[in-house]
Amino acid sequence: MVIKRVLYVLFTLVMSVAMLAGCNKPTQNMKYDKDTPASSLSSQVIAQSSDFALIWKDEVKCVQMESLSDGKIWSSIPTEYLMSGGTGASANSPLYITVANNTTLNWETIPGYIGAVSDGRVFSEKIKNGIRVTYCFDSFEISIPVNYVLRRDSLSVTIDASEIIENGIEYSLVSVSLAPFLCSAQNESPNSYLFVPSGSGALMYTKENADGIRRYSGEIYGEDAARSIEKLPTDDEPARLPVYGAKDGENALLAIVESGAASAIIEAEAGNDRTGHSTVYSTFYYRGYDIFRHGSYAQGNSVITRVSKSIYKHKSVVGFYPLSGENADYNGMAKRYRQYLQDIGTLTPSGENQSSYSITLLGGTLTTSSVLGLPRKTLKSMTTFLQADNIIRELVKTTGINPTVRLMGYGDCGVNPGKVAGGYKFPDVFGKDKQRKNLEAYCADTGISLFTDFDLVRYSSSGQGFSYQENAAKNTMQFQTTRYPVTPLRLFNEEMPYRLLGREHLNEAIDKLLKTADRIDISRISLSTLGSLAYSDYSDGKYAVKDNIESDVGNYIEKARTTGRAVAVGSANAYAAAVGDVIFDVPMDNGSYNALDETVPFYQMVFKASKPLYSPAVNLSADFNKELMLSASGGTGLGFTLIHDFDVSYSETGTEKLYGALYKNNIARIQQSLAEYVRFYNQIAEAGIDRYEILPDKVGKTVFSNGVILYTNKTDKKAISPAGVLEAYGFVTE
Repeated sequence: MVIKRVLYVLFTLVMSVAMLAGCNKPTQNMKYDKDTPASSLSSQVIAQSSDFALIWKDEVKCVQMESLSDGKIWSSIPTEYLMSGGTGASANSPLYITVANNTTLNWETIPGYIGAVSDGRVFSEKIKNGIRVTYCFDSFEISIPVNYVLRRDSLSVTIDASEIIENGIEYSLVSVSLAPFLCSAQNESPNSYLFVPSGSGALMYTKENADGIRRYSGEIYGEDAARSIEKLPTDDEPARLPVYGAKDGENALLAIVESGAASAIIEAEAGNDRTGHSTVYSTFYYRGYDIFRHGSYAQGNSVITRVSKSIYKHKSVVGFYPLSGENADYNGMAKRYRQYLQDIGTLTPSGENQSSYSITLLGGTLTTSSVLGLPRKTLKSMTTFLQADNIIRELVKTTGINPTVRLMGYGDCGVNPGKVAGGYKFPDVFGKDKQRKNLEAYCADTGISLFTDFDLVRYSSSGQGFSYQENAAKNTMQFQTTRYPVTPLRLFNEEMPYRLLGREHLNEAIDKLLKTADRIDISRISLSTLGSLAYSDYSDGKYAVKDNIESDVGNYIEKARTTGRAVAVGSANAYAAAVGDVIFDVPMDNGSYNALDETVPFYQMVFKASKPLYSPAVNLSADFNKELMLSASGGTGLGFTLIHDFDVSYSETGTEKLYGALYKNNIARIQQSLAEYVRFYNQIAEAGIDRYEILPDKVGKTVFSNGVILYTNKTDKKAISPAGVLEAYGFVTE
């Protein structure tokens, strides 16, 4: 025992040297050393603020955050599970890692309890206001240092990828699931659920049921648009906000991915009967990957996954914010996330006029014709500038309401990807430039916000100084990324490939657009693809695994705003939504994943009070009345997508959807729906959302910041609300 004590003291004195040299020194060429014995702090209170204490439980390698006011403990290993003597590897794991076998290319996920606590080593040491824990997975020769730091109102958990060490010979680190049980709730705890930001926002109830474990996985900001895949999804709603949370009885915990969000996936498990807990967490990728179809004589066609050679050195930071009292639910989470965006200075208010509806006018589309037996692509107009002018004037006259207007698809290839920003000009097929200027002048004189959309990201040919071959973003294998378009009508087209502009060229693209806007008098611009498509570019390591997309795009939009122009975004990720002046195509539903139990307007609760929000095209939806109800529930203006002319040759872009957008077939519906909707919208146009509740019989209750209360029927059958009977998908204010 004496020898062991002496050795322990010795290793404690030299920990800063021995441990760093052996396991986690932030040096890229440092070899992994499996011989240094683990050294760790004893169980103790590590740090304390006025409201919380950070506790280290050495016997189980567990970090806990305790509320000093009510004793609630949020723990990296569920407290109740520890007290019951649970020994399962899953719940006892402070993190997971996923590795790729460099020979077989197969991936394997290793629980931290097995890989580091039992079969590896765990080091710990005090740092300012916290503890640094290094998890050494000796069988894979990978070490992950994690800093847990107590802040005034939250716990910060950080991985600095530059400090990760791996041997890299047999296995390569792919990802780390950080604190998978810190944000969790007991299954049997009443009124408990997980919150995930799928679409507008969704709840997963924690109760166990016959379906077993329900799982959700969503890549933050959507799938990496530069990744090689078989096909683009066209229906599922991505996670546009870097937040998630858990409500456990009378308490709740909000997690905000404060750094590295673009490289992360939000994962959730509800109703796990083995651990008795439901949990939601983030998994960070430190290597990019691509999926390829491989053909061989021996195995035929197969799909293989290849990871990049290097670990990309970005920081992953998650802030965990305990919530209690009336804020201990998804409403409190939305309020706290909104406050976070304001605190860091990214949520900017808009000066744009609110309207009860918006219209998106589609300019043109490519069609295929045969010339001497050879196919030829031709740009055809669906709505000229003069026709757009006439549509807007008629709507203003017949409804008495000024819409917010977006012109989309007026570049060289219409709604299809063409040259960068559509060639920075408008083809003659849309009419003379004088007609466009007349449209701009009419909207300015009438007080209508008119936005012209430019695609700065997707392009299919060289032009305006951007090369299709040389300036495209590259995937992990250093090939130019080739994708297939989803048009504004959300259609997949296998015959029109496009590429993504290299990330380093986006700044030049926005500069050219602003010069063009000055030269030809464009009052407001829309950047729908820039604000909605997050993607990597492995031409440069700083753009790997979608890194820096938030700051880059935020800066580009701010640059445009500093010229005095309002900037609109569509289907916007958080970083674009926060700084944009108007948000089109706001997510309305939760994506319809089977694992999700309820839809909540979390996205709207965060952004509505700051800027005008408009729904996706209600006239193109599968259920018009349901979309009206969802729009009212979140206090958004109605969105309509329209064209003036329809032709069967548009079938390449989607006959059914385009026919549904034909203006003459929609004018009566617009007038009728606005007659009812505008009475509601005018009551809450300038208000935010204070609370949203789900009442019995699937009745929603939205409480706006000006005191207006709205009841919505979320079903296709009649329902009883506190304000009376509601028809299917009906809504009424109290």
